[in-house]
Amino acid sequence: MSWTCVGVGGGTCAASGSGNIADSIDLPAGGTATYSATCAIDAAATGTLDNTASIAVAAGSIDPNQANNSATDSDSLTPQADLSISKVDQGVPVPTLLGSSFSYLLTASNAGPSTASSVVVTDSLPGTLTYVSNSCSASVAGNALTWNIGTLAPATNASCTINVTVAAVGPIVNTATISSATADPTPANNSATSTLVGAQPADVAISLTATAPTTLAVGDAYSYVVTGFNNGPGTAAGLAFSLELSSKISFVSSNCGAVLTGNTL
Repeated sequence: MSWTCVGVGGGTCAASGSGNIADSIDLPAGGTATYSATCAIDAAATGTLDNTASIAVAAGSIDPNQANNSATDSDSLTPQADLSISKVDQGVPVPTLLGSSFSYLLTASNAGPSTASSVVVTDSLPGTLTYVSNSCSASVAGNALTWNIGTLAPATNASCTINVTVAAVGPIVNTATISSATADPTPANNSATSTLVGAQPADVAISLTATAPTTLAVGDAYSYVVTGFNNGPGTAAGLAFSLELSSKISFVSSNCGAVLTGNTL
């Protein structure tokens, strides 16, 4: 505890100090000495905080009314913990494709002043993601995660990594929320959202043209040109082209490593 004192009307006192106040002051008639104390309350304190101040005259002086020589202030202690949650995506591939893997790092923090009890973080993954694993033993029901932290002391934090894969095309919007049995004076920071572009659809197309003369004779050679297109907006991966040949022609070769199975390239 630290304190300061201001004397008025001829009152004199020590200007400041620390620890319990035990000051010797001079107060002429009408004079005052006002003390202001700054105290730190234990983070785990509960119940009622009672504080009593008293004054006594020096030996040889007479106080005709000693009933007003002490005063007590009582305050009910309500624990409060300013909890917050942050959510950071890590290792998101560019471009993001179906089946891509990445992770989220969740960090739960307590800015105090009290210890938070029954702290829980919830995170419901969107349908564009598939849950894989987590580093904090969070319970999982479908795509909904519940991370029971329990007690979180002031000025401390806890972290959890959630691993996921991309399951569907579309934006990836994911929100994590923190809650506690302890009152939170600043609830606005109790949720965090990550927004990613996600996997984009790819409009693929194909064309087939033959480089053959108008008339063909048995044994003549000619070529087919197969061209694949991606009209976007996303990247297309793992594409496979197939070409079914007529039974009236025989495959000779290709410039793309195509393999013939039966009549299908």
